[in-house]
Amino acid sequence: MVSGVLQATVDALSFEERAELADYITETLDPADFRLTSEQEEILSRRIASMEADPSMGLPWSEIKARFEAKWA
Repeated sequence: MVSGVLQATVDALSFEERAELADYITETLDPADFRLTSEQEEILSRRIASMEADPSMGLPWSEIKARFEAKWA
């Protein structure tokens, strides 16, 4: 839970400052600290197997990026 003081401090930042802070926080997180549960690993394995069996289920990155940019850029 975020303390009230920290939340107020972040709320007072500009959009650009909050985005910079978010980038900083993300960069300081250690990926090794993110562990999947056995259930999550099973789900991920099934999804990977499904995609490998039928690649047409997904979209190429270029298509996803184009859709994102059309909607948000």
